[in-house]
Amino acid sequence: MPRALSALTELTELSLSGSVITATAPLATLQRLQSLVLSSCNLTAVPEQVALLTALSSLDLSAARHSNGGWQHLLPLNQLQHLCLYDCRLTAVPEQLSALTALTHLDLSHNRLVSGWQHLLPPKQLQSLNLSNCSFTAMPKQLSALTALSHLDLSWNRAPASHLQHLQRLQLQYLNLRGCRLTAVPGQLSAMTALTCLDLSINRLESGWQPLQLPHLRKLHLTPSWLPGGQVPPVLANLRDLQVIKDTEAQAIVEIAFEAYP
Repeated sequence: MPRALSALTELTELSLSGSVITATAPLATLQRLQSLVLSSCNLTAVPEQVALLTALSSLDLSAARHSNGGWQHLLPLNQLQHLCLYDCRLTAVPEQLSALTALTHLDLSHNRLVSGWQHLLPPKQLQSLNLSNCSFTAMPKQLSALTALSHLDLSWNRAPASHLQHLQRLQLQYLNLRGCRLTAVPGQLSAMTALTCLDLSINRLESGWQPLQLPHLRKLHLTPSWLPGGQVPPVLANLRDLQVIKDTEAQAIVEIAFEAYP
């Protein structure tokens, strides 16, 4: 990291994405930073200087190994709202996340998470959570306590559809179940009446369409080539409030976004 950075004390945004960082000392003087991107920087731990950047509202530490931890350096960041830990080789949710009570957006995708789900609590402000491709086979029960959650990405995981019951008390507006090896539309979805966007693409859905009654749904992502007969189920076409359209600007009516997939 260039030493000259330490002189830029008025800096509010800094991206060093893709840089080879061998020294992080210059970060210590950048205490006005609100946004910091350190993705793909070959870091093996959260830099200790991050603890001094208490004005941070957005922090990207993605695509790093963090084998030496350093998560305690996040504890002073009481204004942090956005945290990206995509592909950080994590096997557990870091316990320090439970202290980040201002968090509204958290990305833990592409980590093989097997434990530590209790550390998602008590952030009651969390609105968006990305758990895509986290290799879990059981839905974390702790998700049911994240009552402010409106956007949830569970794509490319193998948790049984029955485990969606843990989400029924949430007022989710966006739910991504892409590539979750579903063979039927989960019946639990009918209880999620606040949904406006639902992604069921890349699933071989043989049944379960009839109970799907989501009055606020605006976007439903499907992959017709993965459906019986390669077609959208007739029950969808017959729904009075559901129209298949290509004009994405027609916001007043429901859109089914068809995705081409070989």
